[in-house]
Amino acid sequence: GGGIPLDVARARDGLQKLAARLPGNLSIAQLAEGIIEIANWDQANAIRQMTIQRGIDPSAFALLSFGGSGPAQSPAVMELMGMKTCIVPPNPGNLSAFGLLAVDWRTDHIVTKVMHEETVDLPAIAAIYASLEMEGTAALEKDGIAPSKIALMREADVRYAGQSMEVRVPAPSGKIDAQFIAGLVDAFHAEHRKTFGYNYAGQQKVELVNFCVSAFGMIDRPGIPELEKSGAPPKRTSRQVYFDGKFRDTPVFARGSLAAGFKLDGPAVVEEFGSTTVVFPGQELTVDPHGILIVRAAGKSAETRN
Repeated sequence: GGGIPLDVARARDGLQKLAARLPGNLSIAQLAEGIIEIANWDQANAIRQMTIQRGIDPSAFALLSFGGSGPAQSPAVMELMGMKTCIVPPNPGNLSAFGLLAVDWRTDHIVTKVMHEETVDLPAIAAIYASLEMEGTAALEKDGIAPSKIALMREADVRYAGQSMEVRVPAPSGKIDAQFIAGLVDAFHAEHRKTFGYNYAGQQKVELVNFCVSAFGMIDRPGIPELEKSGAPPKRTSRQVYFDGKFRDTPVFARGSLAAGFKLDGPAVVEEFGSTTVVFPGQELTVDPHGILIVRAAGKSAETRN
């Protein structure tokens, strides 16, 4: 947003010294573009570890951008991942802090006791869950949460007998009996198939490993106000920005001046205090009623809404 002056000369000098040490006679701009490309691929590989390697197709999701530098990279990472949409919330550098204020209180409690499906100890399981639920409730009440605002959720870590890796699944509420165990085992088979693409239902017995309870203190969440309607044109300047191997005269917008419904085609830069959003060539940006920036590959708007 221009509030902190950058020493462009020192930045260029540092890149020039690095370029001199590398083969290929790279220009400062080429080197800078390469550094950003490596950073983008690092982000994409981290997302792959959280999605593809767990059996989740990231192209079915939107990419939420946050942090001060996130919006400068996320629209490019979106395309590397084959995702259709990138979401940039207002004040992205404060999103984590906002989330901390907007999320329910939570305390997690766990007990490990390995039991084979055919030799489960129902009274022992009932005693474990009762104890964990009491611990969770007491922890929240100590923090000032009213009993009426407390919700409890049971889970369990389950695996096939002989495996070393567990899958966490929701556990039924209510009485701990044979129906409880059957529901837990069915949930495990379903989650195993969802995560890994297969299961051994009817072929292999399972083991219960960990018994877990999460206690939630429910809060009244803050809302996100809608932008006030304004007919004023956005604040716009321009500067040379390096895209795809060459400098382009690129429009630069002040985010606070963008009205709901505003649209633009990339390349473009949107500046705000604490962050900068880059819209790359071949992408388009729209502003939703709450001031959230939606970046898509050009021509994907209708497809995404459908």
